[in-house]
Amino acid sequence: MAIGVELQKTAQALFDIAKADGKTIEILDDLRKASDLVNEDAILAKLQDSSVGGTDKKALLDERLGKVNPEVVNLIADLAGKDKLASIDDITFEYQRLVDVTNGVAGAQVAEITTAIPLDEAYKLEIGKKLTEIVGSPVVVKATVDESLIGGIVIRMGDKLIDHSIRQKLDSLNKELAL
Repeated sequence: MAIGVELQKTAQALFDIAKADGKTIEILDDLRKASDLVNEDAILAKLQDSSVGGTDKKALLDERLGKVNPEVVNLIADLAGKDKLASIDDITFEYQRLVDVTNGVAGAQVAEITTAIPLDEAYKLEIGKKLTEIVGSPVVVKATVDESLIGGIVIRMGDKLIDHSIRQKLDSLNKELAL
């Protein structure tokens, strides 16, 4: 997965600050929380709404995120100001890659997981562990939501695709019945 140079630089700068402060994992956790929050359509709309004041946006973030590092709050504010909040996922993913490289997990495969509902961090970790066992090398999970799947899961790793979505099963059934 390739992300823009600007987002890579943003993730790298945040990583450098976190590493110097000894807070790399803490910042990663906060980035994941922020990424999950921004993926909620109602929250994203409110944060991008120019009629909502900065104080109200900060109060919403404080309420929904709880206590997070000021670096992450500043990043969210900066991205909101540039109307680029959706890029928090890419920044989080790149930051995760930097943490992995630092911890000796460089070269991990990326599994793009798509589900109809958001996955919590524990479930993402579980999927990553299971895929790591299957392929025999480290796997990093990048999760996205596609409500059109109805249910189930789609996993893409490189040129391999595993589609266990309800949508796919309905499409197959539809083809069988059309004969």
